[in-house]
Amino acid sequence: MSKKVLAAQTGLASDYTITYHTSESNAEAGTAPIINPANFNNTSNPQLIWVRIKYNPTGCKSIKSFLLHVNLPMVYLNPTPLSLCDDNGPSIGLPTRLFDLTLKNVEITGNQPGFTVTYYPSYPDLLANTNVITDPVHYTNIANAQTLGVMVTNTFGCASYGTLDIRVLPLPTPNINPPALIKCDDNSSPNGTELFDLTTNENYVRNNDPGLTFAYYLNPIDADAQVNAITTPTAYAYEVGTTIIWIRVMNAQGCYVLVQQKIIVNLLPVVSVSPLVYKICDTTFTGIQTFTLDSMNST
Repeated sequence: MSKKVLAAQTGLASDYTITYHTSESNAEAGTAPIINPANFNNTSNPQLIWVRIKYNPTGCKSIKSFLLHVNLPMVYLNPTPLSLCDDNGPSIGLPTRLFDLTLKNVEITGNQPGFTVTYYPSYPDLLANTNVITDPVHYTNIANAQTLGVMVTNTFGCASYGTLDIRVLPLPTPNINPPALIKCDDNSSPNGTELFDLTTNENYVRNNDPGLTFAYYLNPIDADAQVNAITTPTAYAYEVGTTIIWIRVMNAQGCYVLVQQKIIVNLLPVVSVSPLVYKICDTTFTGIQTFTLDSMNST
């Protein structure tokens, strides 16, 4: 600061005495100067400092004030992990996903304006300022789980540091070919319906995983979106024909796969007998005769 003050003066630097003070009165009186202005710790934030400039040949002086302000970095609170389900299914080796890291910006900054969030593949990379992630919208993990380094910078260049965990979560591994649920139409009406318990094959589908839960849908779009679920899967009514029920099989991490359950209602065979009375003559006068019943097969 002394160099800036002297730059505005004329004459030799030795012609001026510059002192710094914590009050205007001290600056006016030239008393209680700051002993070591090159190494001064502020006592408040912000803090007003007074500078006294004395021209030695004449004894004339001027005073001026300026403000000390310590710009505080944001207090960094580690965000919740960014987790995505493995969209490649069960595989050998490292499961990977494409992450949009910027989805965490609001949580990291508390939605405060004026902060820039920068991501690094690891916390050591952050400290070394190497390998900055240049495209945080499209980042593929290199470990699972992976701890990223995060730097948050304010408009004054003050930075705070922290971490963000990203994870690829496993999909459930159910049996995907449950036996078809089959019934015969026991209603004489051609449009009769049968009731099915869609949960019949749950033990088979869960593949010894007690942590799985199930929901049932009429189509895969609803199953993916988790809308319009079948509300009474233990008593699902279906008419004659074949259809597919989509089972959303979910694990404790919220990841899911869809399993197809086939439903079949078979028509009853039509019994059509003509004539309605099978008559033969009584040749023994006993009222008892031998009938050839299978002669009706082709009638």
